[in-house]
Amino acid sequence: MPQPQSLEYFCNEIIRMGDSSKIRAIELIQHSFEGSTLSDGSTPRKRGRLSELEGIGQGTWEGIDIDQFIREERDSWDS
Repeated sequence: MPQPQSLEYFCNEIIRMGDSSKIRAIELIQHSFEGSTLSDGSTPRKRGRLSELEGIGQGTWEGIDIDQFIREERDSWDS
């Protein structure tokens, strides 16, 4: 059993969480790196929050018959 203060212990605890709690944990860890410097002296590339991706591509398949699309894709494999 990992010690309560070890990285392995915290990782195991995060793995046991529900998805929304995991996302929040990632956001908190990401936030802790803001303003940090890497060992080579550079700064990490600024990234958006994972939760900002929610809903992206939502309308991509709007108005498209999925079955027809799949048939056409499969037919193109034989061409």
